[in-house]
Amino acid sequence: MRHREEGIELMKPKVVLVDDEPDVTELFSLVLQSPSYEIEIFNDPSVAVEEMMIRPPDVLFLDYCMPGMNGDEVALAVGPKISKALITGNLDIQTQAKFDRIFLKPVAMTELRAFILEKIRADI
Repeated sequence: MRHREEGIELMKPKVVLVDDEPDVTELFSLVLQSPSYEIEIFNDPSVAVEEMMIRPPDVLFLDYCMPGMNGDEVALAVGPKISKALITGNLDIQTQAKFDRIFLKPVAMTELRAFILEKIRADI
């Protein structure tokens, strides 16, 4: 979403959540809604990568186990400049990408919201 302030167009920070389970992405987007940032959800990791190449997010949450591409592969594809967090129920994963944080399922929404605000404030 864009705002105009004194003739300058400002964009809200963008948070992206990629998970192959539609129920999960819908729940997360509802619970994490905020006027401070926009949320975009994807259930197909390859579509998410294509869209993020056009407009990269400020914060990216990735599920690890997804068909086609896992969360690590998505993180590598979008590059190191995006703040990334992996959400997984598996303690024994090996990642090649650098994640700012790894959240273990079940994760409290307050933890995710705190991560978003921390990363958005760091960019200001």
